[in-house]
Parts: sequence; structure tokens; C-alpha cells
Amino acid sequence: MANIKSQIKRNKQAEAARERNKAVKSALKTSIKRFNEASLVSVDEAKARLGEAVVSLDKAASDKVIHANEAARKKSVMMKKFNAVAANPPAPVIEEEKPKKKKAPAKKAVTAKTTAAKATAKKAPAKKIAAKKPAKKKAPVKKTK
Repeated sequence: MANIKSQIKRNKQAEAARERNKAVKSALKTSIKRFNEASLVSVDEAKARLGEAVVSLDKAASDKVIHANEAARKKSVMMKKFNAVAANPPAPVIEEEKPKKKKAPAKKAVTAKTTAAKATAKKAPAKKIAAKKPAKKKAPVKKTK
């Protein structure tokens, strides 16, 4: 822990900046992830998400949250992926209707007859007689000199 007043203030500023940067980096990762997911669905969706991701990368680089070269590298990777998707668009996904689940049959009403039958079944459990196995004899240990 710092004792100097200016260093204490600098530590507080650094902590505040770290929290801000953490939020920006998280939003950046989310926008890239959304682009990657959209590139599997359609070209139009991927194009829209690419624009959002590029803007967030540029903003993070201009705020010095990430290095400018890192932003350029990530944009380049995304552009290559988008161009590949644009050249070979994914097949349209056709959603099939799921069959409706059948309702479970209604439970039977509990009557005195059924409870009595259950009670007698519980009273007389079947006894298991375990067959006794002969004990294994250990071989005698030979003593050596």
C-alpha cells in the first residue's frame, strides 16, 4: 500500500480506468462473437454485425484500450471470414415444427383398497439369504535366510 498522497490518487485513477477498460473489452468480445454467429446464418446479418464489430474495434483502439495493430489484425481476420461467407453463402436454415407434447395421463384416485395392498406389500419383504462362501486360505510365507 502506498504512503505517498500522489501515488494513492494515481492508484485510484488506475483502478477506475481498469474498470472502464474491462467493460469496453467485454463489449468488444461480444460484438466479435455476434459477428461469428451471424456469419453462420446469413450474409446480410453478417454484414450488419461486421459493421458493428469494426466500429467497436476502432473505438477501443482510439481510446487506447487495445493496441491499434491488434484492432487492425482482428478486423482483417473478420473481413477474410466475411468474404469467404459472401463467396459461399450458408444454406438457409428451415425450422421444422416440433410435435406437440402429449399430456400425461391423469393420476388414479387413491382408494382404501390400493393403500391396503401397498401396506401389505411393504410389511412382508422378501428375505435374502446370502450363500456363505468358504474363506480363502492364505499360502504360508516361506522364511529365507
